[in-house]
Amino acid sequence: MARALVGDPEVIFADEPTSNLDRRSATELAAILQEINAGGTTLVVSTHDAVLIETASVVFTLEDGRLVSATP
Repeated sequence: MARALVGDPEVIFADEPTSNLDRRSATELAAILQEINAGGTTLVVSTHDAVLIETASVVFTLEDGRLVSATP
C-alpha cells in the first residue's frame, strides 16, 4: 500500500486488497482507502469482500464476465 501511495497518484488500482488479511486488518485497510478517496484520489478496486464493497460509492457487479448491475 505504501508503494502505491508514495507518488501521490490520481488513481489507485487495487486487486483484492484485503484477500490475505484478518478481519481487523481488512477493516482498518477499508478505512484507510476511504480516507484516501475522501482526499481526492480515485480508487478502482476489485474484491469479493462484502465489508469493502459496503464502503464503495459505486459498485459494478460482474457474473461470468458480464456486467449484471451498477449502483451509483
